This record gives sequence, C-alpha cells and structure tokens, in this order.
Amino acid sequence: PDSPPNSVLYRLSLITLQFFTLTLSPTVDCLLQTRSSPTPIFYLTSISFDPNVTLLPGMTVKASDLSIEIDVVGQMKSTVPSTGCVGAIGFQTRGILPPPLRVLPEKVLRDGVGLINDRIVTFARGNFEKGARKNFKE
Repeated sequence: PDSPPNSVLYRLSLITLQFFTLTLSPTVDCLLQTRSSPTPIFYLTSISFDPNVTLLPGMTVKASDLSIEIDVVGQMKSTVPSTGCVGAIGFQTRGILPPPLRVLPEKVLRDGVGLINDRIVTFARGNFEKGARKNFKE
C-alpha cells in the first residue's frame, strides 16, 4: 500500500508466545511517520496484523474466528539537546477466548495475560535498545 510522505512501513515480528494450549506468533505491520516541528516527532501506528494462532498442535485458527485485534501506537521525539529520544510505545489486544481457555479461573487468565504482556514489552524494549545502539554506532 502507498504510504503518506515522510513515512515508512515496518513489519514487527514478536516472539512466539504460548498460553496453555494457545500459541501465538504475531506479526504487526506498523506505519512510522515523521513530522517536523522544532524537533522531529515520530508517530507509530499499527495498520494490519496476523496473530498466527494455533489452538492445539497442528490446529490453526483464523484470527477472525476469535475476533482478535492488535493495536500498536506510540510517539517518540528527540531530547534537548539532541542526544537521545524519549517517548512511549504501547499495544492493546482483544478477542474472544477459545473454548478450552474459557473454563480457566479469571485470576489464572489475568496472571497469564500479564506474563505474556511483560514478555512482549521486555522483547520490544530490548530490540529497540539494541537497534538504537547499532544505528548510533553506524
């Protein structure tokens, strides 16, 4: 698809996550837009995704069957003086639990989702920091 001026399309591939019998290997296509003001500001917005859901080994499920949605948004800008960047990037997921997971107690689901979210944040932060250091050295 065509991108607006001053924008780049990225595909983010997240780590494979497993929660009981459910396995996710999500990819999210994000648009990174740059807007100039006194200092450039970068805006990140998800435009499409594929959660790559497997309910049981060998049993792939369409994301549409579970009403899965993944949103990624963020904003970063350079610091003053321009020695780094600050900002925030977040994500939100929603969908319908598959039947085997509906019998689990709510606390187990909340704890499991919290663990998955923490893994995603740790993975994303680590990759961002690694990429930023590499680009800075170049």
